[in-house]
Amino acid sequence: MINDIPFFKNAVSSDIYIGRGAGKKLLHDLDNAQRSVKIISPFLSPTYVERLIQLKNKGVDVHLITSDEIEDYKIPDKKSIIPQLIRQERHTDEIKKRRRDKLIRINKWLLSSWISIFLISIFSSYIFKKSILIEGTVVSGILFIIYISIESYVRKKRIYSYTYNELFPFKVFISPYKSKLKGLSDFYIHSKVYIIDNMIAYLGSINFTKAGLDYNFETRIRITDKDAIAGLNKMFDELFNNDDNNFILTESWGKQIYREPIN
Repeated sequence: MINDIPFFKNAVSSDIYIGRGAGKKLLHDLDNAQRSVKIISPFLSPTYVERLIQLKNKGVDVHLITSDEIEDYKIPDKKSIIPQLIRQERHTDEIKKRRRDKLIRINKWLLSSWISIFLISIFSSYIFKKSILIEGTVVSGILFIIYISIESYVRKKRIYSYTYNELFPFKVFISPYKSKLKGLSDFYIHSKVYIIDNMIAYLGSINFTKAGLDYNFETRIRITDKDAIAGLNKMFDELFNNDDNNFILTESWGKQIYREPIN
């Protein structure tokens, strides 16, 4: 659990900034990252997640720990950043697909036959005898019932399955305030940690949000001490890879974001 991952280091040289705009230098260092970025922030803004995506696209190794309190988690939409972090992959069962396609072809023939028989029986009843209409209606009715049965079967036949992949490695921590977790977890990831290229680290009160980085009155400490950064890296990795912590599975998150048509 998280309680087993403490980190302590004293006598560390640092730069301290308290006030508004505390994230300006942090963003500068972040945008200039060359190798790796690791972030712990319980809150995120889509604008700044875009920056992480840009870093990823530049070849920077990005890792993120956040919480389910992020701004666009609760009501994801087309403008949401979340679908860019999780990619849906659809897998097709080719055998089931061939069977489905065959049934669809059969149903097209049944529909065409049903319409043809029904129309012919109506036309013929005026020329010959009315019994033909009854016989034709019975035959077309049977065809229609078969058609509807096949149509219903095809609609319920699953041929697609789905998996989900992360754009870059990240973990979404489940808030302990969720009622279903009462008694299972009594901690909340409230730390704000930024490790850049294993050379620079920021600690303080700044969330990775527009308000935190630009507007709020915040506190941040910038350190370049190698031993301290090595310790922060160890702490981050242990937290990130600890399966005992209550993280939302990527698949669970993906299922909330994307539709999953079965065929």
